Amino acid sequence: MASEGGKPVLDHIVILLPHPKLLELPSWLTDAFTVLNGGRHADGVTENKLILLEDGVYLELIAFIEGKEKERQTHKWGHRLEGHIIDWAYTLLTPAASDGNTVGSPEDKYRVIQDRIRAAKTGIEYDDPVGGGRITPGGTELRWATASPHVEEKSLGDFLGGEAPFWCLDRTPRPLRVPHHVAENVRHPSGATGIQSVSVFVKDKKVFDALHRTYDALQGTQGTAVSAEASQEAYRYDVGAPEGNTHRPPPSIILAQPTEATGESAAVPDVYVKLAMYSKSGQGKVAGVLAGGWELEIELVAS
Repeated sequence: MASEGGKPVLDHIVILLPHPKLLELPSWLTDAFTVLNGGRHADGVTENKLILLEDGVYLELIAFIEGKEKERQTHKWGHRLEGHIIDWAYTLLTPAASDGNTVGSPEDKYRVIQDRIRAAKTGIEYDDPVGGGRITPGGTELRWATASPHVEEKSLGDFLGGEAPFWCLDRTPRPLRVPHHVAENVRHPSGATGIQSVSVFVKDKKVFDALHRTYDALQGTQGTAVSAEASQEAYRYDVGAPEGNTHRPPPSIILAQPTEATGESAAVPDVYVKLAMYSKSGQGKVAGVLAGGWELEIELVAS
């Protein structure tokens, strides 16, 4: 059963890596996941591969194509750290009415949320949707619109990567973009089935507080204070998954401020994102280095 429209739904998580690494992925990743070829984006600057999950969420492994250094400089992800989770996206679904017609477009629903965040005056706002797309290896044209957050309060500085979700709103049917209905696409050696949590760690207290208010406005509800590993303050927000939460608890977004010891470590970025997945195979982890010496770790939680 798909999640209701009008409420934020976790769409995908973005991992940036060097183009040669994308073309020849390390065995620690391919031994754990079924990886699908995605394609080149419409701007010709980036290329991706996908890891699809049963809950309809996916991981996007993305790289800047070699020879596109000039275009990379002006891309929103051009200066983000390779080997890291650099962003994550929400979407809005379009449910069918009893007569079979769809009810409201994702972009119409998005504008309600956009206005709500603007009215909250948190120092962070969201852009209007901008069209995008790519051609699949099979030649199918995919179209969508994306909308990103931006900082209005200059004292908050610039976004470093993953502090707040962007939006990916489909203009062509989502199953074309995310073919998770094909059984072999979502069957993974690691037993991974869906997202358990996306944890966003932000060192700067002022930025953290602004994000806390923004998340409240975005979700339309206050976050629940929780105790999170390696954090001194954290809030949880439960969100939807594209294919609903029939067989597992819903994904959680956790906004956390690291402990002082972690925050003072120069080896730890000012903003970083951690990921946990449900797995049929029980607890464990998938971990390795994609670039820059940073170990990307995905926790596996028994479903």
